Amino acid sequence: MTKELITFDSQNKIFNLSNKQITYLISIENGQTLCHLYFDFGKKLRNYHSELKYPRISQNFSGGLPGSMDKTFSRDTVPKEYSSAGEGDFRAPAAIVHNSDGSNALFLTYKSYKKEGEA
Repeated sequence: MTKELITFDSQNKIFNLSNKQITYLISIENGQTLCHLYFDFGKKLRNYHSELKYPRISQNFSGGLPGSMDKTFSRDTVPKEYSSAGEGDFRAPAAIVHNSDGSNALFLTYKSYKKEGEA
């Protein structure tokens, strides 16, 4: 039996992509935002116990998610997996779209995943 290279921890909402040499962790954060959690080449992480999560501190200067009063989460300060333009993330965008209304806002969110062969 072969070990799965991609696993999902549903309790902590973390994808673990790993083989003999690497570990790459992606978390699903507030607003279904995919965030970079951990990467190491040459050293496989055997267990993850949330000790690598980035610190959550009040970001009064940054906008939160629509309708949220949580000042510790802002899409412009978290380490997003895929940066996009026009929604408060001021890093260089990986994608820019041009909407029919002239805006370039792209609010990417995680929807779901499915293992190959599952219905």
